[in-house]
Amino acid sequence: MNATHLLLVAAVGLLLLGCNDGNSSDADAAPDSGVSGWDAVSVDAANAPDRTMVRIELSADPGAALAKDPKAYELSSPNGALAVTDVSYDAKGAVVVLTTEKQKLGVTYTATIPGNGDGRSADFPAADTASFYASDFTTMGQYTLAATRAAIGEHCVVYVEDGQVVNTASDIVAYFDEKVEPTESAFFTAPPDKDGNNRIVLLALDGKGQYGGYFDPTNTFSDAEAMAMWGTHSNEMEMIYVDALSAVDYYSLVIPHEYQHLLYNFRHGTNAEYWAYHDEGLAECAAMAVNGENDYAVTFYSADYQGLIAKGLSLVNWTWGLYENYAVAYLFWTYVAGRMGGVDAYGDIFDLDIGRPDEVGAFLNARLGEGFAQVQLDEMIAIAVQAPQGDLGFNGLVEPGLLAHPHAPSGTDSLDLEPYAGAFFGLFADTVDYPGTQGPDIVYAGVAASGETDLAAPFSLGPGGLLVALNGNQEWSSFPTEHSGPDLPALKSASTRAPHGGLFVSPAWRDPPPLRRDAPGPVLAWRESMLAR
Repeated sequence: MNATHLLLVAAVGLLLLGCNDGNSSDADAAPDSGVSGWDAVSVDAANAPDRTMVRIELSADPGAALAKDPKAYELSSPNGALAVTDVSYDAKGAVVVLTTEKQKLGVTYTATIPGNGDGRSADFPAADTASFYASDFTTMGQYTLAATRAAIGEHCVVYVEDGQVVNTASDIVAYFDEKVEPTESAFFTAPPDKDGNNRIVLLALDGKGQYGGYFDPTNTFSDAEAMAMWGTHSNEMEMIYVDALSAVDYYSLVIPHEYQHLLYNFRHGTNAEYWAYHDEGLAECAAMAVNGENDYAVTFYSADYQGLIAKGLSLVNWTWGLYENYAVAYLFWTYVAGRMGGVDAYGDIFDLDIGRPDEVGAFLNARLGEGFAQVQLDEMIAIAVQAPQGDLGFNGLVEPGLLAHPHAPSGTDSLDLEPYAGAFFGLFADTVDYPGTQGPDIVYAGVAASGETDLAAPFSLGPGGLLVALNGNQEWSSFPTEHSGPDLPALKSASTRAPHGGLFVSPAWRDPPPLRRDAPGPVLAWRESMLAR
């Protein structure tokens, strides 16, 4: 090799050494190293058209190879990251469409792209639209519907079925966030959050004239569990359904009631023994706790439109489709809460394991020093007396002017009362004694027009007084009736019932029982009543 060749080899060696000085090659450059196509790109906008899609508008084209890499995109939120499973890219419009795992409804996500410049991220709320399972109470089958997100709050998110109009969505969110959730969580229990969005989904839909709202415990199970147990689908989230009309006209009655059912189911379980007078009565109490009153239930009790309360209606033996049952249970639990110190006591009643009558009796003995029958007799006397404070009144929880006591019908001399049922008799007598024909568990109390009470036979009534009769039998499995007496004809009294001309319909149709598919009896009984209307 001559000198010229040696010099040439040396020069090439120096050139190669200079090019391999430890720096990465262009092909190996990281996206943020200054040579990636991402550095000239920012995010113009991002949104989630549905629950498994995210659309990102880029300011420029980073190149198809970079744009179509799923690892290039970070979807984050305070409620966890969102995994990307696929990417499609429109280079001409610089639009990326990501396929994701199911988004958490109501959560705000942040979409971030690689690079070091400004504008690398944008926030967007989950699922502009979503698909839901709902129930048809005529067929008891399920169907799917599409809905659009209408409003997001701290504790809830509202979706409205496509084709329905709810202009009050922002008011509903404010009402739920500021009143319903904090009040009921404080009194009853904090809500579950299996779907991880820290919110309750409120779905406003076409109720088809079947209901005002409902709660379906099926949604608390996974879809696989629901299908295996009942052959039905689950939305796999905490949610309540509200008829779109209800969402406009009377959501302040429906939403607290149905939300209590959700919390009750969480506390007591879906498959536990179920007592409607406990759950449904407390759902009416929830409306009172949230709104500061439940005048609707009080007025309904007092009006006794169908005369059922006047004839004696069992507190415990529930008949689905009768709002009278709701009103009777509401007044009983509210009376108990008043004696225990106020609306905070609703939480103590809620926390009973199952609300079975013997459990309630033990609870009343422990807290009030009286058994179930005595407390119920006291409550009936309180309805008649309405003292502002003490055991013979509601201690400020019921407005006295709204509450009246429906009398036994004129001429009635006795009623067949079930256990936990009572009646008021207006009689033309100064004193009344037991006739000897009454059932073994029938107890009386006399209430004078002045409000004085007499608990010992013979019972003083005086002019305009009342005889209170109660079946104190604690048999809650068969509910045998007993002859009430007093075998004296009841007087015709000034009726508190509003005329309805045969057109009256109990508003209980608006509230289906929780859809306990393990024990469908209540909802089927309710449905028959609903169809009959």
